Amino acid sequence: MHTVYPSHACPEMNNAIYLAVGKDRTGTRRPLAIDGKEAYFPDPCADEVHVHLLAQCDRQAARVMDDLRAEYGLTAN
Repeated sequence: MHTVYPSHACPEMNNAIYLAVGKDRTGTRRPLAIDGKEAYFPDPCADEVHVHLLAQCDRQAARVMDDLRAEYGLTAN
């Protein structure tokens, strides 16, 4: 379960996983960064922020972020 916000209008949420997402010239979305802080700090290259809220504890959030980073070839911030 997730919600998508424009990068400039993402609200602060507790226990959220934030994916900064950019679009290329064809409109294809690509994750740029993944973080699990309580507030999203905008990535200047991001067009959208996908906010995932299913993790119920820090350990679950860490696993989800690790899985997403591995899937998209990203490193921890």
